[in-house]
Amino acid sequence: MAKIKTAEEALKAVKKGCMAIIDLPEELKTAEVCLEAVKRSGSLLKYVPEKLKTVDLCTEAVKEDKDALEYVPASLLSKVKVFNDFNKQQEIC
Repeated sequence: MAKIKTAEEALKAVKKGCMAIIDLPEELKTAEVCLEAVKRSGSLLKYVPEKLKTVDLCTEAVKEDKDALEYVPASLLSKVKVFNDFNKQQEIC
């Protein structure tokens, strides 16, 4: 992977392949980049900096993958909406 230097490049990389968030430097993990990643694979919430974990971002992650609850901060657990969508197909990014 080419060296990513800006948040814009980081967003493009995550849109191309959501796993790119794993190798991004913390300073390039913006709210927009992290949201894009967790919408594609909720378990990537694990790689979102704690300061960016909001109710909305965590809800999106859990909506995509209920197992992402494991990475939701305890202070937000009661506020995050959990979805029971058994017919939802998992999309691999």
